[in-house]
Amino acid sequence: MTFYIFGDSYGDPNSASDNTYELWCEMLNEPVINNCRGSSGPQYSLRKINEFLKNYPNAKAFKSLGKTLYFSLLNHCDIIIGNSSSGMVETQSFKLPVVNIGNRQKGRKVTENIIHSSGGKKSNLSSIKKGLSKEFRDSINNMDNPYGKEGAGKEIVRILSDLSLTNKLLQKQFIFYGGSYEKN
Repeated sequence: MTFYIFGDSYGDPNSASDNTYELWCEMLNEPVINNCRGSSGPQYSLRKINEFLKNYPNAKAFKSLGKTLYFSLLNHCDIIIGNSSSGMVETQSFKLPVVNIGNRQKGRKVTENIIHSSGGKKSNLSSIKKGLSKEFRDSINNMDNPYGKEGAGKEIVRILSDLSLTNKLLQKQFIFYGGSYEKN
C-alpha cells in the first residue's frame, strides 16, 4: 500500500487514516506499507501505523523502499492500494490491479488496471474485492502500457546517435512570449 494522507482530498485526514487501517485489518494478509508520511495529520497517521504493526506482526512498514526493492515487491504483490502516482504510472508493466483512493491523482491518465474509490470504507472494500477478483485480473492481463514498450531504450539510442551535434542542439535556447529581453 502506498498512501499519502491529504486533508484536501478527504476532508478529515484522521478519518481517512482510520478507514485505511480498518481496511488493512479486514482484508490484507501480509500488507506492506510504503511511503508512511503525509502533509496533513502525519503524526496521527504514524500512530495508526505503529498500532497496526503491533497487532499484525506479518505487516511491514517502510518510509521508502527505494526503486529496486519497490519494483521487486510489485512482482510479488496482489494489489496496490493508495493514492500515490506510482499506482497510476508504474503498475501497468506489472499487470497489477490498483485501487486509487480519493482525488489526489485527478487529471492523470487512467488505464485499465485502475479502480477508483472515494475513500469511504464501503467504496474501498468493494474496489479491493473487484481488484482481487479473477475476472478483473484476467481482464488486465493483455492491457497495453501507454508509458512505454519493449525496445524503447534501443530506439532512443538509435535516434540520438543519428543526430548531428550542432550548436543549435547543444546550446540552450530561450523563447520569450509577450515581453522583451535585453542584455545588460
